[in-house]
Amino acid sequence: MLPTKFTLLRHLTAVAADNAIISQLKQHLQEKLGKYFTVSDIHAAATTSDARLKIKLNLFSAEVSNRAMHTICKTLDIQVQTEDELSTAVGSEEPATKRAKLA
Repeated sequence: MLPTKFTLLRHLTAVAADNAIISQLKQHLQEKLGKYFTVSDIHAAATTSDARLKIKLNLFSAEVSNRAMHTICKTLDIQVQTEDELSTAVGSEEPATKRAKLA
């Protein structure tokens, strides 16, 4: 999602060849893009996780990057906790002979 927004913003930047009406239209579209095309932390986390976009470090600010990393860490912590809870629940239901073989 962030690469799409970045591309749209780049194309909506007024250039010298644009006449007054086109420049005004691009400015209006940029304002609406900022208003309606919101980027959440999960979008930034997805962009950060995409290996194809590692070379495009200028897609978002340092603050958004930090929030993305925090979101990734929080999601991984939840996943690890869930897996630990599942293994604990499964471990308590195993027969004694199987637990002895695993240990």
